[in-house]
Amino acid sequence: MVATGTIVRNGGPGWVNLFFIIGFWNICRFTFLIPTSVVRLLRVRHQEKVLLRDWQRTHPADPAPAEAGRIDTRVPAAQAS
Repeated sequence: MVATGTIVRNGGPGWVNLFFIIGFWNICRFTFLIPTSVVRLLRVRHQEKVLLRDWQRTHPADPAPAEAGRIDTRVPAAQAS
């Protein structure tokens, strides 16, 4: 931006103004879009946390998920003698 502004001020060709205008437009656009994107991201993260919390409340975890695939090899008390 500074280089194109200097070229235009010193009597450079008029088409360089196009680069200056495009650069200025991008600065204005990013100045608006960056804070907007941060706010939207924070809002989505909050919604994800709420959905996860609600899902965990309605779907309690198994008391022993590691025990589900294990075979019981203990001998019952009646057969131990």
